[in-house]
Amino acid sequence: MAAIASFLSFLYKKQLHLYAKGCSSGLCPKFGFIKAMEVKIIQQKTAGCVIAVKGRVDASNVNALHEALEEQIENGVRYLLVDLELMEYISSAGLRVLLLVAKEMQSAGAYMALCGLREGIRQVFEISGFFALFNTFASLQEGLDFCHRE
Repeated sequence: MAAIASFLSFLYKKQLHLYAKGCSSGLCPKFGFIKAMEVKIIQQKTAGCVIAVKGRVDASNVNALHEALEEQIENGVRYLLVDLELMEYISSAGLRVLLLVAKEMQSAGAYMALCGLREGIRQVFEISGFFALFNTFASLQEGLDFCHRE
């Protein structure tokens, strides 16, 4: 964990961002504006919740993601499946939030899993060492199957 914290600190201090496929500069090539993040609950059950994250997750909007995930923890969900299929970019701030929420859920006897990681986002998770910290699934359905078995 210390190595991961050190790596995140390095990314933050150097303002180094690892970009996924798509609008790597943060600007939409067609319109020239910065793409925003959208967080949407796509399935809510007593035992758990599926949240989809779309767009860019960075320091400017990471608090909204954190609040959405924290709200589910406060609701007492047993599992949280985060669908990242439409995520285009994640900064070190976004990685930090996912790690904090996963640790909090683990301490509460619950778990968080990720699904739908596009190739660029998957590479960010692999390079940062986060891939090994989460249960990850290629598709939403695989993630749901796992969550419902647990």
